[in-house]
Amino acid sequence: MKQFDERTCQEAERLVDDDAVIGLELLPDEMMAEVRLDDRAAQVRWLRGELGWHGETDVDDDEALENLALCATLVALRRREARGTLPPTPVEEEDFEQQLITKLGRPLTPDEENYLSKMEKRYERVRLTGKIFDQDMVRVHPKWAIQSLEPVALWPEPPKSLREFWNYIALALADKGLAPPAFLRGIADIEGTREALRDWRHASTVPTWRKRIREFIDARLEADTSNHAATRQCEFRLLVTVNDARLQIRLGSEETPSVFTNVDAALLDSLRKEHRDGHIATSGPSELLLVSCKAQSEEDWNDSFRLETRHHAQWLATLFQQPALHDLLITRDETPFQRAEEPLRWASRLSADGLTLTLQLETADGSPAPLPLRILRGSQTFYLSADTLFHGPVWLHDESRIDTPVVLPLEALATPEGIAFMREIDIAVPESIQGRVRHENMRVKVTAACMAKAPHSGGAEFVTLKAEAVDGEGRLRETLRISGWQPVDEKKTAETEDAIICRDRRALRDAEELLNQLRRTWDHETDGWRVRMARDFPDLFHQWATNLPDNVSLQTDERLQTILADPLIARVRLEATQAGNIDWLDLKVVFDIEGADLKPADIRRLIAAKGDFVRLADGSWRRVKLELSEEQMQLLDSLGIDLNENSDETHRLHWRQLAQEKAAEIVSPKAWGKIVERMEEAKLDVRPPVPEELQVTLRPYQIEGYQFLTYLTTNRFGGILADDMG
Repeated sequence: MKQFDERTCQEAERLVDDDAVIGLELLPDEMMAEVRLDDRAAQVRWLRGELGWHGETDVDDDEALENLALCATLVALRRREARGTLPPTPVEEEDFEQQLITKLGRPLTPDEENYLSKMEKRYERVRLTGKIFDQDMVRVHPKWAIQSLEPVALWPEPPKSLREFWNYIALALADKGLAPPAFLRGIADIEGTREALRDWRHASTVPTWRKRIREFIDARLEADTSNHAATRQCEFRLLVTVNDARLQIRLGSEETPSVFTNVDAALLDSLRKEHRDGHIATSGPSELLLVSCKAQSEEDWNDSFRLETRHHAQWLATLFQQPALHDLLITRDETPFQRAEEPLRWASRLSADGLTLTLQLETADGSPAPLPLRILRGSQTFYLSADTLFHGPVWLHDESRIDTPVVLPLEALATPEGIAFMREIDIAVPESIQGRVRHENMRVKVTAACMAKAPHSGGAEFVTLKAEAVDGEGRLRETLRISGWQPVDEKKTAETEDAIICRDRRALRDAEELLNQLRRTWDHETDGWRVRMARDFPDLFHQWATNLPDNVSLQTDERLQTILADPLIARVRLEATQAGNIDWLDLKVVFDIEGADLKPADIRRLIAAKGDFVRLADGSWRRVKLELSEEQMQLLDSLGIDLNENSDETHRLHWRQLAQEKAAEIVSPKAWGKIVERMEEAKLDVRPPVPEELQVTLRPYQIEGYQFLTYLTTNRFGGILADDMG
């Protein structure tokens, strides 16, 4: 308290008088509390270290408030001490640790000390609150399952010592089948604790079991009330008209059936509950129909499924596609629908004045389709009459029913969209329009170029992309902008003739999807698209550009063109220079790359990349393909030359190591000529007899040694003959 001035102490007294210090928690070397200041709450923590107690708070912007919160905590502690309400200081913790050491016959390991410290902290909290939670038990044993946020009932009264606390914990772990740490097993009195808690545990289970039994009886009474009737035997079907579909039910078994009646909203709710509880017995297709109707009915369902509603019509289309439901989807005559094998088709007729075109659906034999027809859209388009289900062409999405032939003004069809509409429904274009139609195949030109590095780009580089749609004559028609494809200035592209231009826009759709693969963004400064040149850009761009369709072309600048170019061909050559000895050669691996004048450092980078792209100093991308046969690779391996090392170091080899047929393909001609000359000079079959002047009888292996030395001397080879015979 001496570190705080008088004014701070007076203000702290006022805060304590106002009960502003809450949650005061005391631990052996720590004290925590929350202090509610006038306009904020502060978390306070006092810790005892080697130099004594020091405090800290989460108030880091006002030193006066921080000192006030620290002082208020000490004032609250002093008042609790004066009232005698501080918890007693535990006296057995050291005894428990000492007993544990005595039991083990050794000091605790660092891990064991950490675990014991963790358990002591849990005990301190229990001593203050009297409660323990699943979250605390998880810290004692990681496999303890957290099942509730409520306190765990482990004792009738809070433990008064760490030894008693551990006995409760060990018993709880044992009941869960969890093993406590090995060093604590021998000190826990599990059986004694279980016996001491036997009466308390028995008494505490009585209310729980009474509650469970009461809930069981209540559930059985509710089940008896709802299950007073026997399981309902029934069948379901769907009565379908052009306007709606109604679920119908027939009670009774097949031997004693009743008549079908409509299912209203109240009955459907009852059927929903009975089906959930398993009290409906019906056939498989009938149950499938019931389940589908339950899922389709909304809260405000009004006894039928209206087919002018889009999702009801789509749902009915899916039911008609289920073979198991064919006999359960019936007409007003209570018979299954007939199913036409041939599709309907549109027939067109031009009016006498040439102003309108009348469309009418016809069957395969040319007769008019029965009207009205309900349109059921799905994976295929159905047309439903009173007794027949047809399939046919797609139709306008804003119509769900056709009652009369469709009359269209010819002017509405004299547009590119009108021509596409007639093509989609497969009708002939009237002659008065056909003569004005001109088809154009659009294609897209994509231009790509590297951007200059901007000062504010942070070192990032980008590629600009522009996409333009041109017609068959190469005239610009549209450009791809941030809002999509936009036509160019209409004044520049206005047609002088009364033609209907039908442009095939598939290339435009393809190009837009392809550009999305490059992760493009709009650049307002260049008025075009840009793509960041990340590390994987060359591979991404190469794969993208080499898979463009025929209706999309690409034009790039010189730098990007190097990505699309074929790999450079690299051939291996060995340069040989004579070493100090005439028979030894210093070999250096040289890579000859065709079609490019590259620096040695660039060549080494390209070879090390093993076919991947490398960005060179001039901004271009290059990659090489090493042209080396398997025999040549085996030769290099036999010589101990590793191409992956790719260094300027030389390899010293004897000429005989290079005297191989395949070596001529990679050794430089000048060096190979020297090797051939040396091979011709060499006498490899020298096996002279032992001189008569040598008055010694040689053994066979000694004769071979003499001949070997003669062979080395004749060919000027260096060598050593070792003899360990003394």
